[in-house]
Parts: sequence; C-alpha cells; structure tokens
Amino acid sequence: MNIVGNNSYTIQLDTPTVTVAPQDTSILRIANKNTEGGYIFDKNTENIDLNIDWKGYPRKLTSAKMIVNNGTPIDVQLEKINDTQYRVAWDLSGFDQRGSFQAKINLQLNDELSEGIAERTFSGETTVQIVNRVPVSLMTTYLLYGLYALFGLMIIAFLIWRKKITASLVKGGKSVGEAIRKTIVGNRNSRKNPIASLEIIDGPTNLIGKELPIYSESVNLGRDPAKSDMIFYGPESLTSVSGLHCKIQCLQGGWQITALSSSRSETFIDDEAMPFLSPVTISEGQKVRLGYLAQQPVEFIFHIKESISSAANDPRKTNTLGNESIGLKKGSFVPNPEMFSNSQASSQTKQPGSIPPPVFPSKSDANKNDDDPFKDFR
Repeated sequence: MNIVGNNSYTIQLDTPTVTVAPQDTSILRIANKNTEGGYIFDKNTENIDLNIDWKGYPRKLTSAKMIVNNGTPIDVQLEKINDTQYRVAWDLSGFDQRGSFQAKINLQLNDELSEGIAERTFSGETTVQIVNRVPVSLMTTYLLYGLYALFGLMIIAFLIWRKKITASLVKGGKSVGEAIRKTIVGNRNSRKNPIASLEIIDGPTNLIGKELPIYSESVNLGRDPAKSDMIFYGPESLTSVSGLHCKIQCLQGGWQITALSSSRSETFIDDEAMPFLSPVTISEGQKVRLGYLAQQPVEFIFHIKESISSAANDPRKTNTLGNESIGLKKGSFVPNPEMFSNSQASSQTKQPGSIPPPVFPSKSDANKNDDDPFKDFR
C-alpha cells in the first residue's frame, strides 16, 4: 500500500500485559557439598517463562532486567520461543544458605519501540518459594568445627584463669581456700575466742545479718584477696569498696581504724567521713561504712568481744614484752628495760673485764612495724 501526500498518522499502542510463569513456584534444593564459601546445591538456575499480550501489535523484546526482593536490577538474557513467549534463566546463587526463603521477582521489559524510554517500560511479577536443605552428613562438618572452636576457647580460658590464680598466689602468698576462709572467720590466730567482730548490716547479700569474728590485733578490709583479710564482693565487682579499703587494729589496748583506699573511696564512722591515712579511734557499737550509698557499700557495727585490759595483758600480742616474746625460758631473769635508756647506756663507762649490760630496744622501736598503719603502701 502506497501513501501519498503530506498527511500524518498517529498510532496508539496499548501497554502490553506480561504474565510471569516460573516452571516451579516452590523450589527444593539439596546441598551436595560444603565449601569454605558456603554450600553447593544440586540446582543453581530456574527457568522463568514470559507470556506477552501485545494488544494487537507484536514487537520484538530488546532487553530485560530482573529485580529480586526489591534489590538491585540485574540484566538477564532473553530466550525467544515465539512472538509472544520468552524465557529467562534465573541464577539462584543469591540463596546459598540453609533454610527457607520467599523470593519476589519483578521483570522489567523494553521492546524495540520503548528502548531507552523509562515511562514505556512494562513489567510483570511473581513469587517463588525456595527451600534449601542440608543433609546431616554435611552439617556434621560445621558441628566439628564448632566443637574445635569451643575446645580452643576452653583452653584459653583455663590458661587465663590459671595465670590469674598463680599471680594472686605469688603476689599475696595466699591460697584461694585461705582467701575464702578469711572472708568467713577473718585472720584467725591461736586464740580460741574472737577479740572483736563486725556485725554486717549492709553489703553482700550472703553476709547481711552475720557477725564476722576478728581474732587478730590487725585486720585489713577490702575486696582484693591479695591485700585484704576480710573480703567483700570480690576483685572484679562493681563496688565502691576498694581492693584495700581500711585497716582495723588494736594498739596498746585500744582499737583504731585507718582509711587506706588508693582510689580515694571514703570510709565513714557514724556517717562522718574519715581522713585518709590517719588512724581514728573506734569504740564499741560504732557504725562504719566502706564506700558510698547506692554503690554497693559495706556497712557494719563494730563490737569489742574482749576487754581492753585483758587484750593488753595477753602474752600472745606482738607488742607485749615478756619472757616468751623474747625467747627466754620461763623463770629467766629479765632486767627492766627502763633501767637502760639510750642516754644511760651511752654515758656508762665500760670497766675492764666487766660484762656490758644488755641493751633493749625502746618500746617505740619494738612496736614500729606493728604500729605503722601505712606499712602496706611501702
């Protein structure tokens, strides 16, 4: 047919209708190999057929893009079966994990008249269920790897634990059993009865309401077993009690408490803050708090179990000068130390052939180590 003249003609093309028909709407895949990159399944591609209704004007498809689960569009190759039927090969490599997946597929198409015109692109959609099964024989490999990793972690944890315990023993010279025993009974010595006690009114739940006995003239309180005799909460706890928080000691028949916290966490007596590194007298029934309220403190009432006079006359005390304390037999003659002051000893004239009198250390020198509340910091 010949058309002559300057007339123009307009042809209205309706948008084609696309029907997307996967060969199988429920795809079952079985893994046959396990590699470092993942499982390899028996089925890696799926054919998807396209049926196109051209609305009376068939054209040639020129390009196609596939979008899976609203992801990035991917170019796919079209296989023409006839003018209205095409086929696309779908790569399933994006679903290589064990389990079940729902895949929403959208195919965007261009024909020879709409190529390059975004608004002329037409599309079709479908949904496919993918089920990936992994045999037990292949899963065993991962299970073995997991067991090996768990065993390795256990060995590392044991080595770390052993190193910490060894460091604690070397540093403090104390065993774990000794640290636990101190928490319950304090630094027990040869006494049968305690000379003081701490009535716990706030602190670790298992100690509240208990009365911890004190058998020694000097006891350190804190949360580090390597530094303290009575341990509260433990070294790794989130508490305002320091590793070595304070010291309670009996000196010359009287009791004193010294705040020693290196982190400057305060010690309170009857709700009054104590000065650091300065001994303060403590009496029967006074309330002591280590740390701050609402920050896991320890609070106790101090009790004196043995009278001051009996404590001062106890021959087992390190600051008492007696026959046993200087290694003499019972009944041996011990001169009065006050007869030999330093000035008298230096002013005496040594007589020829005479035996020089014994020189005793002064009381302050004899007790220097026991009375020094800061010896742990040196």
